[in-house]
Amino acid sequence: MSIFTKTVKTFKTDILGKEIELKSNLAVWLYLEADFGIKQGEWNDLKEKNVATAKFLVSILKANGYKTTIEEVLENVNDTELELFILKYQEAMYGDQTAVLLEMLGITDDSEEGKHILEKPVD
Repeated sequence: MSIFTKTVKTFKTDILGKEIELKSNLAVWLYLEADFGIKQGEWNDLKEKNVATAKFLVSILKANGYKTTIEEVLENVNDTELELFILKYQEAMYGDQTAVLLEMLGITDDSEEGKHILEKPVD
């Protein structure tokens, strides 16, 4: 039993071929830095997104007690699966960002473009 009362964000993924639940905490970033020399603030700036995502996947799996290597991940997970994994992670951590992204593009329920594209108003 933990002494902490706040909750750690969790999400479900089938990245291993079966559904598992992963939690994201500071340990993910510690593994990423220890194993790959990538600090939390540097991760989004990496050029090879799929390799960076694969390294992140290795780190989050390790933080959840799964033993794997970058080689094993790259052999067993394709680009689409990596992209879907990171989208599930981001949605779990930050919520559904659709409305925010549409608003950044100027597409709101009261904009001319929004009236034609959106079927329902953005919250």
